[in-house]
Amino acid sequence: MALPSTREVVQTALLAAIIIPGSPTLRARQIGGACLSWRSLDDASRYAVWQAILPEVTTLPLADALLCLEALLPIVEAFGTQQLEEIVHILGLK
Repeated sequence: MALPSTREVVQTALLAAIIIPGSPTLRARQIGGACLSWRSLDDASRYAVWQAILPEVTTLPLADALLCLEALLPIVEAFGTQQLEEIVHILGLK
């Protein structure tokens, strides 16, 4: 059995952090730590992880989703305005 790839580990860490119940502070701290590992991925893997985690963020109440997005800013900034537009669209903000 092969070990998971770095992309899979980072994606799993981010998804696990996003669903931490009841503690937005702990959630943001864990997301921030996983973002550091995300930076080591190649561009295709970075985008794949982003596509996997964004739907989970949108399942959170708006206040929690916004806190998650704040913790995910290193990822958002790396992609630029295209991802900001996607976030606004998915969250239904204008």
